[in-house]
Amino acid sequence: MSLRTFTRLSAEWHEAVASNLTGPQHIFPAPWFPAATINGVEIIPIDNSADLYREGRFMHHCIGTYADEVRGGRYCVYSIRRNGERVASAGLVLRGARAELDQLRGPSNAPAPKQITAIVQRWLGAQAPYGAERQNPRLWDVDGGIALCRADNPDACKALVAFGLEPPGPDGNQL
Repeated sequence: MSLRTFTRLSAEWHEAVASNLTGPQHIFPAPWFPAATINGVEIIPIDNSADLYREGRFMHHCIGTYADEVRGGRYCVYSIRRNGERVASAGLVLRGARAELDQLRGPSNAPAPKQITAIVQRWLGAQAPYGAERQNPRLWDVDGGIALCRADNPDACKALVAFGLEPPGPDGNQL
């Protein structure tokens, strides 16, 4: 058997394993924060063990092994993509009522590009504390995508101002 055939068969086997991991016992709790698209960069919550496995496999790092932590509600993982291509994986951990960036890794554990790091940090800074009352979220159109500016944390809007957006008016209307 050639190396090329072996590699192809291995990839097919791994995909078959991932495809069979979608049972109800492998669905993760709701993500801590919603998906967003900022300046063409997608921040996508991973909500099941098959997608987490695929993220680790495609990115060539260990994020796919965090299923127990995510299932237990202690960790949340997001796939960071540009033009549909994976560029980084973000792992969030709870420290008190705040979710903090535990790791942000590119392919093969390389550091994420600086632009991606800045976008993820701004996005995370715009989120309300985990578990806080999340009434009246403000949806913002950011370069064709949606980001949240929560009414219960006005300081979070400052991150979106960095994208050239004005904060909501006194009536709280969207842009």
